[in-house]
Amino acid sequence: MAAIVEYDFPNYFEMDEEKIRRIHSILKKRIPDENHSDILFIVKKSDNFIFHTKNINDVINDNNDSTSKITSIEINYRSTSVDINVSLTKIYGASINISGADRDEVFLLSSELKEYISKEVANIRRFRWLKSSTILSLFMLIFLSYILYVFSTFKTVDSDALNTVLESTNTNDKLNFLIQKNKELPSSTTMLTPMFSLLCLMLLSQIIPFEKIINYLYPRNIFLFGKEIAIIEKKKRNRSNLFWVVGVGGVISLVVAYISVKYM
Repeated sequence: MAAIVEYDFPNYFEMDEEKIRRIHSILKKRIPDENHSDILFIVKKSDNFIFHTKNINDVINDNNDSTSKITSIEINYRSTSVDINVSLTKIYGASINISGADRDEVFLLSSELKEYISKEVANIRRFRWLKSSTILSLFMLIFLSYILYVFSTFKTVDSDALNTVLESTNTNDKLNFLIQKNKELPSSTTMLTPMFSLLCLMLLSQIIPFEKIINYLYPRNIFLFGKEIAIIEKKKRNRSNLFWVVGVGGVISLVVAYISVKYM
């Protein structure tokens, strides 16, 4: 009985020499020895160059530099009994498509490929919330929360104290009351500076290409061949440095600023 298995992997992938050799090995194990040389690799590059090869080393040894990056790799095998396609693309991610006359063979091969690719290749979780619209919503939430906080700090005037001052004929009592109330009010600089900063961040979130920044810090659907290996390693180091300098450093600065304003 014939069978077809199609599966799109939900996570992003990271492909390197070890992983592509393992996929190649899984396919060779499931097809006749005399047909191993019929496994075809189709490689597409960012400069629209496409090449076909049956030698896996041609893929692994590709230069893969910034002017001609690999954008997709397809591993195909076709015979009278089975049709196998393993697709890895930067845009659509990883997928498999297997069809054949022998149902058991199709399911065994698809299960082995799905298990390996899910655990070792396409295992970078998708951060669906990590996009510019989410960042804008976060800034708006912080902005509204700050406004509510500012209004909550305003103290109401004690009606009894106000009536006492109004009824008093002593001018000094009235002046002292006004001076005291003025001291209790937060300064306009204290209120407006954070508010203005948050508004600027909201505007910048629509101007700055956050999607590109996110893609730089969290590269996804990666082909770690050639010069791309060093580039990705550099991005990972920059991401780690940014977390410690901006993230942790920013939190510490806010805590210190709050303590200094509140208690000093």
